[in-house]
Amino acid sequence: MNMKRKASLAFHALSNFAGKAGCSKIPGANFVNDYLSDLISPTIDGEFTWINYEGHQLKIASGDHVSERLLKSGAYEGTIADLIHKKVNTGETVVDIGAHIGHHTLSMRAAAGETGTISAYEPHPRNAQYIRDTIKRNEFQNVSVIEGALSDTHGVGNLEVDEANTGSSSLHTNTKKNHSIVEVNILDADEEFESAGLSSIDFAKVDIQGGEFELIVGNNAILNTIGKMVIEIHPTSFLTPVQTKKVFERLDKEGQIESLSGQPISKKDIIHSRNDVCLYWESDG
Repeated sequence: MNMKRKASLAFHALSNFAGKAGCSKIPGANFVNDYLSDLISPTIDGEFTWINYEGHQLKIASGDHVSERLLKSGAYEGTIADLIHKKVNTGETVVDIGAHIGHHTLSMRAAAGETGTISAYEPHPRNAQYIRDTIKRNEFQNVSVIEGALSDTHGVGNLEVDEANTGSSSLHTNTKKNHSIVEVNILDADEEFESAGLSSIDFAKVDIQGGEFELIVGNNAILNTIGKMVIEIHPTSFLTPVQTKKVFERLDKEGQIESLSGQPISKKDIIHSRNDVCLYWESDG
């Protein structure tokens, strides 16, 4: 790890501590924090670089929002990573649905260990290749990547790609964003899990930018297959209120729903949320 990244990680750790202590309320504090962050933060030279993450090597992309955050601060969606480590046990079967460049896949591998089974589903061709490269670099024998979007049907579809943040790419139209179109494989989740021998999944992470509607509402067996799940629902950016309501009702019917902090959350909270909502779900079965 070079000195500039070490300094950046130390600065962001101090910044997070200061924020929790209430320093962000001081006039001008956020401006100074952002200025110093940009000044000290490392950059990616070329198309990609490798960083240490979860004790392993992770390939990240130049110009990608998630990659840049991982490079600068050493974390992205840390609450989800913490929950993965809390809920996933050694030797379990886990699935990363909407894996992006695979940073949560690495968290799953770290939690499930060498005896676990880890599957990463990612439709974007470049991101899927980055995960393959990460798997090869770390010589993982129990991590697989499947290039495709899990949904409720088989076929091909147009993935709208936000080049500045490929993690927000979606099969759902979002006219508010500048995007390019990439044709990708679409996989029926029930059939895919059956053919892959994933009859029982201990834990899944789902972040597929509106595709959660087809995945959860359109598949009969999926919630009987998954035991525990972190899922992001997108009521503001991709789903209609009716679609959001149906996703919540299906989850609520088949299990228990709470916030990532363990607090109860209602259908009204999600439908009327002004932001996308990340939930923890656990099967009643």
